[in-house]
Amino acid sequence: MQSLRYDDFEVGLVLRGRSSVTETHLVMSAGLFNDFNPMHADEEFARGSLFGQRILHAPTTIGMMLGVLGNLIAGTGIGDLETTFKFRHPVVIGDTLTHEWTVVARDDKPKYNGGIVTFEGRSLNAEGIAVVEALNKILITNTVPAELAALSTA
Repeated sequence: MQSLRYDDFEVGLVLRGRSSVTETHLVMSAGLFNDFNPMHADEEFARGSLFGQRILHAPTTIGMMLGVLGNLIAGTGIGDLETTFKFRHPVVIGDTLTHEWTVVARDDKPKYNGGIVTFEGRSLNAEGIAVVEALNKILITNTVPAELAALSTA
């Protein structure tokens, strides 16, 4: 996988990914987060709720969204600096989500041979309903680890 570098992120660039939500996502999230709220774990209880069925844990939806960026900056991403999320609609088993991140700002940081990229994101279900809206700032370099290793041995 080739990592994107800071200079690859121009304002207006849109990055996309997709995730299909399964029973496995819900079950593994309950175990990972130790969150067995009946809205996630009890079909009968959830059927009588406002949503009419079990809903996915919010951190799982966030992880799916952030995975789009994380995979693109593997090796060049130095650190996630700021992230905010607004949850707009429940996510349920069977949903296919399209995650979109748009570059809205860049802030050069010569000390890191890169800079801070600000992304606005949203995740849409198959009906085009925004389930999550987000803002994320990541410090990204132009130098990949293999290049750093070569510099240190030269």
